[in-house]
Amino acid sequence: MMVDECQSGESLLSKDTPCEHCGVFTLGGDIPIQGAWRDITYTPVRDKIWSVSEGIYRSIFLKGRKGVVAFDTLTTPGTARAYAASVGRVFPNNPIHTIVYSHDHLDHTGYAEDMAPDAHIIAHELCDKVIRRRQSDGQLAAT
Repeated sequence: MMVDECQSGESLLSKDTPCEHCGVFTLGGDIPIQGAWRDITYTPVRDKIWSVSEGIYRSIFLKGRKGVVAFDTLTTPGTARAYAASVGRVFPNNPIHTIVYSHDHLDHTGYAEDMAPDAHIIAHELCDKVIRRRQSDGQLAAT
């Protein structure tokens, strides 16, 4: 996401600097760890199914007919971008078409806007209600 100012209203130094989504944190100023790039490991499970991890959480992604289906977004905006880059290395020219939320916690589903802002989001109805009421910066509601 390239913007002139973050949701908090703080100006960015450059249009090339991404605004880091801060979830539900309301601390003043940047939270540098949010944008830190995380090393992602990915291994094949079977056919077009891959396992992905940043060292703590593990999820999966798979190639479907319309594109890639990813489960959850992992822990921070930087990790979500690293996850998307991993998907792109495994399935080049196949964008993340759909993200499936396992549950509403930000450490699993908080940063779809950083991972694949145009993806379809699938979530349980109750999960989606929590997400819509929370209005967390970076977490997208179900489509």
